[in-house]
Amino acid sequence: MDASLFWTTLGTLMAILTFIYTYYKEPREDTEYAIQKFEFLKKLNTDLINDLTTYMIANNAQEKEIMQQLTFEQGIRILQKNLDQVMNDKNLENLKKGKSGKRHLDFIIRKLEENIQHCSEIRTVFEYYHLGTAKI
Repeated sequence: MDASLFWTTLGTLMAILTFIYTYYKEPREDTEYAIQKFEFLKKLNTDLINDLTTYMIANNAQEKEIMQQLTFEQGIRILQKNLDQVMNDKNLENLKKGKSGKRHLDFIIRKLEENIQHCSEIRTVFEYYHLGTAKI
């Protein structure tokens, strides 16, 4: 085998391995980061549901609007559905198995961060408009 064929083959192999590592192999740090985000969001969501439910019951506010034409009852139902369908133990176990590629894992992390942002917005609106305790 001449030298140019050897170097061409080696270069091609390196390019393929780089591609696989970049797009299909899941870095362990990203998986751990996603698991931390998942667990944080699950706690944030659960605490928000509990606080909204406590307020709703104490103030008989089932039909009172919390934000954007959603009543407390509707908002709690949506948060609970998200908790049951998305933030469940099965999905956490799948995440821990580390079977996702990098692109899929990046997508999961982005969606978790968006959900954290939404829960934070709901918490801020709730505390500011309904409790009067938000620190802005």
